[in-house]
Amino acid sequence: MDKYIFKNAMQEFMHNREKANETMSKLYDLFGFGVYELFDEVSYEVLFIRTVSEAIDDKSDWLGYFVWECECDFDKFSDNITVGDEHPNVKDFGDLYDFITKKNN
Repeated sequence: MDKYIFKNAMQEFMHNREKANETMSKLYDLFGFGVYELFDEVSYEVLFIRTVSEAIDDKSDWLGYFVWECECDFDKFSDNITVGDEHPNVKDFGDLYDFITKKNN
């Protein structure tokens, strides 16, 4: 998967993730916490991230770390990682792609 396709796929993923979070929030207001368990079981988010990670040869699971541990926050991702003595400068999906693919080389 090249950088252009990665950036477009991740931007669409983020758009859909935001919409899903809004829907989950509304469902929570209506039905309570149990609704999360129902939708977690049928979530395609994990499949999407694993597929994209495989497509870019993300052996270290940086993409998963970005999505689930850093909550898709570029600043949090950059601040939480140290390479050598420095933090990476990851400001967008292009930077994230470069960071992941350079780590594999």
